[in-house]
Amino acid sequence: MENLFKIVDLDEQKQFDGKPFPLTVSPVNSETRLEELLDLIRDSRDLIKDEAMKYGAILFRNFPIRTADDFNRFIMQFGWKDMPYTGGIAFRTNIVGAVHTA
Repeated sequence: MENLFKIVDLDEQKQFDGKPFPLTVSPVNSETRLEELLDLIRDSRDLIKDEAMKYGAILFRNFPIRTADDFNRFIMQFGWKDMPYTGGIAFRTNIVGAVHTA
């Protein structure tokens, strides 16, 4: 994972079974453009999924995601099925694609 992203240590980060939780990563190059990021995620999604299973969660920090559309494009690179929001106690509004209000 370190050859794709740099691992970031956060003061408030917890340890679980001797591993950071969540694993926090940032782009290696702070000038990474969104299109480069999307290609990197798409090409590395199996490794990223494996790391998420190993660490329990991955927190992506300082990526060039500025809008809801950018975020939707980012999450769609993982290849997951876009499932509609149905039910639940809180009302959610669809912003774009798989992005909803919290």
